[in-house]
Amino acid sequence: MKKKVWIFNHYATDTMLDHGGRHYWFAKYLTRAGYDVRIFCASTVHDTDINFDVGKSGYCEKEVDGVKYTLIETSNYVGNGKNRVKNMYQYYRRIFRVVKNYGKPDVILASSVHPLTLLAGIKIAKKLGVKCICEVRDLWPESLVEYDIISRNHIVTKLMYKGERRLYKKADYLIFTMPGAGKYISDRGWDADVSKDKIYYINNGIDLEVYKENMLNKTIEDKDLEDDSFKKVLYTGSLRAANKPENFISLAERLAEIAGNIKIIIYGGGDQLETLRAEVIEKGLKNILFKGRVDKEYIPFILSKGNLNLMDGDIGGISKYGISGNKLFDYIASGRPVIMDCEENEFGIINANKIGISRRFKDSSEMAEVIADMLNGDDNRYERWCENARKLALEYDFNRLTDKLIEIIEK
Repeated sequence: MKKKVWIFNHYATDTMLDHGGRHYWFAKYLTRAGYDVRIFCASTVHDTDINFDVGKSGYCEKEVDGVKYTLIETSNYVGNGKNRVKNMYQYYRRIFRVVKNYGKPDVILASSVHPLTLLAGIKIAKKLGVKCICEVRDLWPESLVEYDIISRNHIVTKLMYKGERRLYKKADYLIFTMPGAGKYISDRGWDADVSKDKIYYINNGIDLEVYKENMLNKTIEDKDLEDDSFKKVLYTGSLRAANKPENFISLAERLAEIAGNIKIIIYGGGDQLETLRAEVIEKGLKNILFKGRVDKEYIPFILSKGNLNLMDGDIGGISKYGISGNKLFDYIASGRPVIMDCEENEFGIINANKIGISRRFKDSSEMAEVIADMLNGDDNRYERWCENARKLALEYDFNRLTDKLIEIIEK
């Protein structure tokens, strides 16, 4: 009889709505392998006004394509204020009561973003006498420090680092979504407390089965995508200040001067969208198009129509431990090369696998020259980038990534 696996992910509710996402795909392939899997998440959907009615019991059950969810009652919030903190604490406090209705698992996979989920997993696993795998998808408080949200020397930051070290020490196994986890532990000086033997790396990835289905069946009508008279640089993602989308416009200005056969097409929403559209009109640019937000299921089709994928490069110092953003893996699955304005180190994916170019460009002019050369230069080199991307996508298929997870579960 295969093992019963509980997955704790506060924010997994959107994977239920999207029919996709890291833990939806893990659950999907674990279930196919015979495991009994249940995801415990909040009743709210992150940063929206969506909140499922769970009734008087304080929780409810949902099932999507064979993936089982338990939604725990939490209150609404938008943004990162006090209401979000309240929502986090509600999930943490209430999951102890809810899981009492489900007997005993064989293993718990507790996944951050925030550390309270890891703490709940460790405590519940200890009480039930089972193993807890702690999965770290975001380094708290390191990411907050790198984005200048909080000072490294602040008393709260020091307490958070202390709590982080304690969680890692108590976990039976640790999964990081970034390859440089071991270096991060060493940089923090925690080698004596956190054994490297229990650290594993399972990056984010794609479900190629669904990706290929969506590419063929989830299509949109867009004359610009279908226009073969120019080559297309595509970006799919948020347009917020952190993404520095103003760089796209300066890049388009330089491309207009040196490569009239290239356009930048951007699919994504965010608080910068209308400002960017207004700036394009003001400057009279014809080679950059802001299409607005589209549902995720249309991304594979959109990317299949492009020639080059653009990553927003300024992702902060935390990238020194590796990149695990979902966007990169969508790009890889498209079989098109990637360009990113970021200096990769030994944990980089783009240069190491020869699927494009990632480096710190001195300005938009230099980046525009490289893009023009990538698309109008050596065709054999371009095809090699594409072939390498297609091969690499197989390594990041969640069918294969789940096999890695099973190896840890079965230890």
